[in-house]
Amino acid sequence: MQFTDSVRSLKGVGDKIEKNLNKLGIFTVEDLLEYYPRTYQTYDAPVDVSEVTPGKRCERISTSESGPDSRRPGGKNGGGADGWEI
Repeated sequence: MQFTDSVRSLKGVGDKIEKNLNKLGIFTVEDLLEYYPRTYQTYDAPVDVSEVTPGKRCERISTSESGPDSRRPGGKNGGGADGWEI
């Protein structure tokens, strides 16, 4: 496979998917590899709460004191990592 090959040459890409990719300006394998959504978020390494800067996106790691079986509203586990903004 070459970067210049049509996206149609990819396994699982038929007429419908090819047309949808073409609407996004994706015609070749290279186009697909270089495609980035209009908006996407990146985060720096997790920081301690004392190091948080207002207005800056950051990663938070938390641990539940209730144990691994506790659930938060929305079905998420009581611990883990998620992005948040001050």
